[in-house]
Amino acid sequence: MGLIILNALILGVETSPKVMEFTGRELLLFDQAVIIVLCIKLLLRIFTKGRCFFETSGVFDFMVVAIKLVPSNEALAVLRALIVLRVFGLVSAVPRLRRIVVALLPAVSGVEAIIQLLLLVFYVFLVITTKIFGQNFSKWFDTLDGSILTLFQIITLASWSMGIV
Repeated sequence: MGLIILNALILGVETSPKVMEFTGRELLLFDQAVIIVLCIKLLLRIFTKGRCFFETSGVFDFMVVAIKLVPSNEALAVLRALIVLRVFGLVSAVPRLRRIVVALLPAVSGVEAIIQLLLLVFYVFLVITTKIFGQNFSKWFDTLDGSILTLFQIITLASWSMGIV
């Protein structure tokens, strides 16, 4: 687990061009060392568990390591970064985190209902704003597509003041 946490931190550090300029070679060597350790761990787990390995969470581990072993290119860069998802393994390894997740799981259906309600309200306001403001402010509210972007910007306060006000 410590190795996975350290690797996740290093993956975050690798996003900084300045850091990569100074310590890029060392970070890439460490990344290769982590992959070697994960491969050894994966092979040992496959050897000890046999077919049962692929019936549990082993499929995720196998996919993460397999993606990291594929030669890097632009299309796979995002997939290669998915190794950071292994940090979620802490949830099962740390009892306090596991208790929190188990307690939150029953609330998921309630959150889903709230999201559906918010989407319904958002849609109603999309139609209203498109009908009311569409003719006078066609740049922002001419179609539902335009209104969706504009209302999202207003809700999130993301550059909404650049002309909408």
